[in-house]
Parts: sequence; structure tokens; C-alpha cells
Amino acid sequence: MAVVLALVAAPVGMVLMFQLNLIRMRGELRIYLEQVAQTQRLPMCLNCGYDHQGLTSDVCPECGKPLPSPRNGSPDI
Repeated sequence: MAVVLALVAAPVGMVLMFQLNLIRMRGELRIYLEQVAQTQRLPMCLNCGYDHQGLTSDVCPECGKPLPSPRNGSPDI
């Protein structure tokens, strides 16, 4: 019984660590994208990921969230 538990616990632990790393990396990527969005207009909605290249509206048509505009006056991408 102990051998079976050890054989099951190791892969479960590895999967859990992998998922926690993915969550951490997703958070770091979101922080990076939000920082970039403060200086230039990103071609995607940070809320839903909708591609808004060529969009003239300042609201995402997919989720309805306002799209961030650049704060330092740099041109749109």
C-alpha cells in the first residue's frame, strides 16, 4: 500500500508544482503587459485577449471593457 501511495504521490506533486508555476508565470506576464500598456497601445484587450488591431473604438467589442490608451502620448501600434 505504501509503495502504491508513493507511486501516486510523486506524479501528483509534480503536476501540482507545474500548475503553480503556470499560475505564477501568467501573473508575471499580466503585470508586464499592464506596464507596457501604460506606454503604448497593445493590439489586444488585457481582459479577454481580443485582437483589436485596426479598431477605432476605445471599447473592446468582445467583453465591453474600455481599452487602455497610452499615457505618454506615444503613437498607436
